[in-house]
This record gives sequence, structure tokens and C-alpha cells, in this order.
Amino acid sequence: MAGLMGSNISLTLCSADSTAFDGDKLRKNAFVPELDADIVRQGWVGLGEMLDYTDFAMATPQAGYVGFSLRMDVRKPSSAVLRLKIAEAIQEAEAKKGGALSKAQKKEIREEMTDRLTRQADFVPQLTDCLWDLEKNDLYIGSSSTKIVESVLEYFKTTFGTEAHPYASEKDVADVLVTISRSENLQVDEYTVWSRGSGSLEITASDEKSSITVQNDGSAVEAALAEGFRPSKLHIAARPASNEDLEIDFTLQTNLVISKLLLPKAEKGADRDAVFVDHADICARAGAVLKGLCL
Repeated sequence: MAGLMGSNISLTLCSADSTAFDGDKLRKNAFVPELDADIVRQGWVGLGEMLDYTDFAMATPQAGYVGFSLRMDVRKPSSAVLRLKIAEAIQEAEAKKGGALSKAQKKEIREEMTDRLTRQADFVPQLTDCLWDLEKNDLYIGSSSTKIVESVLEYFKTTFGTEAHPYASEKDVADVLVTISRSENLQVDEYTVWSRGSGSLEITASDEKSSITVQNDGSAVEAALAEGFRPSKLHIAARPASNEDLEIDFTLQTNLVISKLLLPKAEKGADRDAVFVDHADICARAGAVLKGLCL
């Protein structure tokens, strides 16, 4: 299960002034299920809890962390039904006209039909987890989608009255990934970092881009690098000096997104607060590795 309380998560790391956190503001901007909206309705809910509009158990600071989720319900018509209805509408219009429609006329029909079916469609809910490290002023948004992250950041600003900004690197992150892939034990602050031998690499020649994916084969990654390929993402691991039994395992992308971060499997009946803190700590450690490598 993906998500902060699950077994893995993707994260976009942002800077966010922790002094802006206010649990009351969070609740005032909670999701309203009865909201009459045309296309989208959204609001905060408890962390990973689609129906929690009031409790927000993880929004009380624990070990310096707070967690909550943005629920976004979007009307989405079936793509198959949409294609069929558009085709039927175009066919009917052409039969009525007695000839083929122009591109502009077909476009108008597509837009009108899409708008009509979208407004008639049921809402499809989606949760995006957020973890706010109040001690480090870091906000982790549980998505690799630029569009979703932008929606969360916009609602975050509306709620807390402050902007959060995704971190950007002045380094060439592809070069950083190359360094990791060619170093057995790279020291990054308190962490030892190494490659798992999996990743995606790309090359552009004569304005044409080629890409390859490598799974668990460090020599294949090296061979691709020797041919001029550049990594777009790399599966890496990190171990803190303070805990040699702990491995932080994730894929680092050149856009600074942390994907497939593995989280400890919670035992059956485990205390939810303890699981939250444990998983939040793993996220913060992955963020520390990212910062040490790229910022």
C-alpha cells in the first residue's frame, strides 16, 4: 500500500516555514463532503483517512512532525464512453449536414461533449499525503506528479497564508547520479550512499532521444554511461553512521523527486502514532540524503 502510513511513497520535498502551521486553520479548510461543486472539490482530511474531516489525529506535533492529506474529488467521465459519445455526435452532425465536418467543428463538438459528460460524471476521490517537518521547515508532498503538487501547494498557501517551494538544485543532478553509480560507498554527511544497480538512462543524438531501463545490474549501468547515456533516475540506498542496521531505500530522480521510498512494514495492531513517527523519520532521512547530494 502506498502512502505515508503504507509500505512505500513518492515524495516531492519543499521548504515551508513551520511557524505558519496552525491546526485550527487546517480544520477550517477541511474537506466538505456536501460541497456542491461543478468539477473539483477539495479540502484537508486526516492523514490517509478519506472520511476524517474533524479529528486530524496526526496534525498534533509528534517528534516534530505533523501529517495530513489533501482530498481532491474530480469528476472523471469514462474515456471509453467519452470517445463513443463524441464519435456519435460527430456522425450525427455530419449526417445532418450531409458532408464531413471541418476540424474546427469537430473540435467544438469534442469540447462540448467533454464538458457535458464531465459535469454529469461521478466524483473520483484522490488523497495526497503531506508530512511537515516542523524542526527543519521541510514539507514532503506524497506525489511525483507536478500537477498534483501544484494543486497541493496552492491549497496549502490558501490554508496557512504562506508559500511552500519545491527545492531546486544548482548542481547537475545527472552528474550526481553518475557519481553514485561509480562509487561503492559515497560519504554524504552522516550517510554512506551506494547504487542498487537499477535506473533509467537516456541519450539524445541527432535530436532523437533513446532510453533504456536497467534492473539490478551495475555493470549494465556503467556500460550505458560509457556509451554516453545519462541517468534520469537511479535506485540508491543509504545507511546512517548512527544506525548501521538501518537502510534507506529509494529512487532519486533528476527532478529531485524521491520515488518508491520503502517504509518499514507495521506489525499488526501496531500503535498508529508510533508508525507515523517511524515512517516520518524515514522520509526525513531520505530528504537529508537528497539535500546532502544535490543542494
